[in-house]
Amino acid sequence: MTNLALAALLIGTTGAGYCACRVIALLFGEDQRTRNDRAAARRILRHNPPTEQQAPGTDHDLLLDAHLAYHGPTAARKETQQP
Repeated sequence: MTNLALAALLIGTTGAGYCACRVIALLFGEDQRTRNDRAAARRILRHNPPTEQQAPGTDHDLLLDAHLAYHGPTAARKETQQP
């Protein structure tokens, strides 16, 4: 009877420890997709580095093209309607 109680206590303690580790990993750890995305980005940059320095927000022509594609050419004109 004592060995059975000891085995049940050991199984319960192990299960509680496993559940606690999983909860801590879910609350404070990263998900697998984030780790895979970061690893893929590092691998791409290591094997195929960018040819020029990338600086976001400096290409005004690209911004104008995106504005025209989203709003159309009529939104780019500043015309007032004549009454």
